[in-house]
Amino acid sequence: MGVIRSGMDVEKEKELIARQFNRFADEYDRVAVVQQRMAHRILETLDEQGAEPQNILEIGCGTGYLTQLLGEKYPDAKFTIIDIAEKMMELTKRRANESLDVRFVVGDVENESWEPESFDLIASNAMVHWLARPDSTLCQLSSALKPGGGFVASTFGPDTLGELDQVYQNLGLNEEYSTQRRYYFQPPEEWYRMMKMADLEGDYVVCWHRIHYPDSNSLMNAIQRMGADYIHPEEEQLYGQSQLVRAVIQEQYNRIYRTREGGVYATYQSVYAYGRKGLPT
Repeated sequence: MGVIRSGMDVEKEKELIARQFNRFADEYDRVAVVQQRMAHRILETLDEQGAEPQNILEIGCGTGYLTQLLGEKYPDAKFTIIDIAEKMMELTKRRANESLDVRFVVGDVENESWEPESFDLIASNAMVHWLARPDSTLCQLSSALKPGGGFVASTFGPDTLGELDQVYQNLGLNEEYSTQRRYYFQPPEEWYRMMKMADLEGDYVVCWHRIHYPDSNSLMNAIQRMGADYIHPEEEQLYGQSQLVRAVIQEQYNRIYRTREGGVYATYQSVYAYGRKGLPT
């Protein structure tokens, strides 16, 4: 749920991310409420744009929720599906309609080479915030689009989990634990700038989702199962002491963000970006 942080070993970081997604692959759909909403919004965007793609690349397929929706919408299209986590890909294979023309790739999209102008749609749901080099990767993906082809992606914005950040700040823990330190989310204007640099003319839409949980422990478990709570080696000492800290965080969160029904809530900011590759002049 967060971008790879600068100054760290990128390949090691990606191994940890893949390991986390593999670990909780079977539980992901149970907690990925916002991601599922985002997938449906991607289809609405494609409807608004009148897209009728024949060759589709989906990056970061996860459990195949968007794959299934795209397959139902474009049953005659050819699909290339890539994800870094092998167990996620196994779930996607089970979910995808057997009649679809699909090539499954387990790998890192940032290390893949794509044939120039080979796709007329590239789609991604709740994945691009994990990219280590989003600017150059968008340029690489744009080169794989046919002229006039579309790029559509959903991601999380910097206001995501703002309540949790406020608790960290209240407790003086924002330097060690803050959402923006651990899962740096690009602002929508930055995605727009990077799309422009990649010759993708389009726009973005921002939405907020308030999700309810029985308590803050359920929220933190959900965050972990969405892939966000992997531990980098440089944080092991911090996490060795984190059980007591977590209890303090949860107590304050339960007190401040309690709902009338007795649970708690968390806010997620979603960003939907759509761009079309320019036609040759």
